[in-house]
Amino acid sequence: EIPNLSKPTKTPSRNKSPNSNRIDLLESDSDVCSLMFTPQPVKMALQQKTPSNTEKAPDYQLTKKCPGFLSSSSSKLLTPCAFSPPLNSPMATFAAKRKVPTPSIPALSNDLINEIGGKLYPDLRHNFILALTCHARKFRHNSYQRASFDAALRSVVVISMHLSPIRSPEAARRLKGVASHFYEILKESVAGSKGKKPYHPKKDKFSCVASAALVALLDMEESSEPMNSTNGNSFPMEDLIQNINRLIDTRSNASLNQTAEQYMDPDNLDPGWGQVKKLCATNANTDLDGPFIKERKKKGACPSGVVFELLEAGREMAKKLRDLAKKGPAEPGPLRQLPNNTVDEEFGNVTMSMDHREGGGSSKGLHTMCDQLDIRGVPYVVRELKI
Repeated sequence: EIPNLSKPTKTPSRNKSPNSNRIDLLESDSDVCSLMFTPQPVKMALQQKTPSNTEKAPDYQLTKKCPGFLSSSSSKLLTPCAFSPPLNSPMATFAAKRKVPTPSIPALSNDLINEIGGKLYPDLRHNFILALTCHARKFRHNSYQRASFDAALRSVVVISMHLSPIRSPEAARRLKGVASHFYEILKESVAGSKGKKPYHPKKDKFSCVASAALVALLDMEESSEPMNSTNGNSFPMEDLIQNINRLIDTRSNASLNQTAEQYMDPDNLDPGWGQVKKLCATNANTDLDGPFIKERKKKGACPSGVVFELLEAGREMAKKLRDLAKKGPAEPGPLRQLPNNTVDEEFGNVTMSMDHREGGGSSKGLHTMCDQLDIRGVPYVVRELKI
């Protein structure tokens, strides 16, 4: 008897396991799941109809899809590019803001200063430099203190290259490259009677070897005939030492009193010549764009056989340091203020005056707030306010 195939026959379910329906569902949905978890290029390849074995397609070539073969429109989505805001975007207006000179701090009369407060603070950079240089001299006799010796010299170089006044130990400690464990030394350098005036070098003089070395090389480039070489203009080590001593202020006790042969000794830990070596290094842990000078070996050029060349970064810094030395000591001013010479036009006529106790004072969050104002370019001054 031939069974009727038009009607589906029911199979008994008593022998079927309880998980069979689940297994059938998983098997039926396997193709869908594979498409869901397959990258888009491969999905396109699966959906594409391929020729059968019986059909002849000589021009057909099976190409493996990968992200490298995407269309030009989709490849733009995968390739990172520089952000460019649209013309009608407010960010485009912000990027095109016109710069104006930073508003000067208004001069206050004595009566107004006594009424609202307006204490002025002196520049303490050179006090910090002398204290750290003296501290480095104590570590040059013991090899196990070499790390502290290098940290003190690096701090001296960073402070000497800082073009804006530093009026508190807290502000000096926040400079990148100044070791934080020197904070007590910085505080002791400015401690004393209130009538004690801070140290300032004379006009056209410097308090440390680092700044004097850059200006000395710049003067030698402009005045004398350098040794022409394929790598630039170089100057003998002996001439550099003489010109550094000419620019050092005698009250700083920072002159180079040894010979070139003594400074070439690798075991000679002299704080003054160590600053010259720091200028030859990259100083990656500071904000300085070093190296500033280049040391070269050139036998026969001088008795020491060592010459120095001023690099472009050092030349730019030397010009700024020389102009700053010609102006003489910085006048007393607010505890801290915006160091920029220009600001956005919207801030051109406004200066925010902030009390020195704001944020808990210098030992708490005051300088953190000032750092954020520096980043945003807001004109501000920090002083003592009685109101």
